[in-house]
Amino acid sequence: MTTIKRQYSLPKCSLQLEGMATDDSASGARPLLSMLLHAECHFTDGNQRLTGGRDFLESLVNAVSLYAQEVLSGLAHPAEGNETTGVQLQPSEQPGYHHLRWSPSEGQPVEVELNTLQLADLIDAVDQFFADSRTLPDLTLQLAPVSRRYRQAEVPVGVRAQPLVTGLGGLAIAALALFFVPIPEVQEPEFIPEEETEEVSEADDAAESPDDEVGSSPDSDDEDGESDTASEDADEVADEDEAADESEIAAADSPRRADAGETITAAELEALLEDGETIADPTEVKYIERYLYREINRNWDDRDRLTEDLAYRVTATIDGAVVAYEPIETTPAEGEDFTPLPDMTFLPTQAAIAEREATVDFKVVFTQGQALQVNPW
Repeated sequence: MTTIKRQYSLPKCSLQLEGMATDDSASGARPLLSMLLHAECHFTDGNQRLTGGRDFLESLVNAVSLYAQEVLSGLAHPAEGNETTGVQLQPSEQPGYHHLRWSPSEGQPVEVELNTLQLADLIDAVDQFFADSRTLPDLTLQLAPVSRRYRQAEVPVGVRAQPLVTGLGGLAIAALALFFVPIPEVQEPEFIPEEETEEVSEADDAAESPDDEVGSSPDSDDEDGESDTASEDADEVADEDEAADESEIAAADSPRRADAGETITAAELEALLEDGETIADPTEVKYIERYLYREINRNWDDRDRLTEDLAYRVTATIDGAVVAYEPIETTPAEGEDFTPLPDMTFLPTQAAIAEREATVDFKVVFTQGQALQVNPW
């Protein structure tokens, strides 16, 4: 049996587990940590630490899970059991903070005030722990629906009936207004005798006969022929103009323009990184940092091939896309073959130069212990 360590590191919080491996894993596979000896939760701000054994870890993950569900759902459902020992996570009296208390069975309680970023990193660290199938596989999170007694109070009857009363009132007002609208008079069709109908038909035939005689003259036929020819020529010209307009519209709407998809050169990329704006908003930087960590950690397949720590300076855009990276410290150039950075990097297009797309730099470390670290530069 060998002693191994597992660490789930984030910018504001890290969860470190130390235990024993009870089986001999296949060559190249990560060892299975099945017996926990020591657990430690470390918060970087203030250098605060919570330590304990398996009871501490189980109480911590359960308290974090319940509190996260409570924050997301808005339904308070406190954990049942002994409130004097274990880990309790509750809203703090100070706005924007959360009170974490660890009460061991022996020793003094430890209390920590967490801000929103520390709480988010703590939740992420617990999620990474449960996603790791090679660490304490017997420890699972038991999720259950919230009991009905924690459901929020029903909406008052008066509030629920207000739309119905408003609708009925509007209907009554409309019916009252229509009551004063006069009823339209119905007129029966006028009866026309049969003899009068025949006289009208004969008069119409007599009025049409002079037009027929005029239409049969040679001059009339020539004029009709010329007008038909002119109309055909006009139709042909209109069809040609319409075809030209359609071709111009199709060319304008075509997505394969000459300059739309052209990527920039290495010199243009260097100029863009030097002259472009830098993302300074802490919230945006935090979101990009979390996105980079998730994407790089998911695509990192060669963890067991590392023989040393690899550190890089990674440049990303506002949407988290990697546009450049370079090795730093003592990282060799060929070390990038053991990282997913080459596959995740793409070159911006000419539109990025015109818009001066903003970027931000991060320090990304691929540790020999198969852990990933992402921090602002």
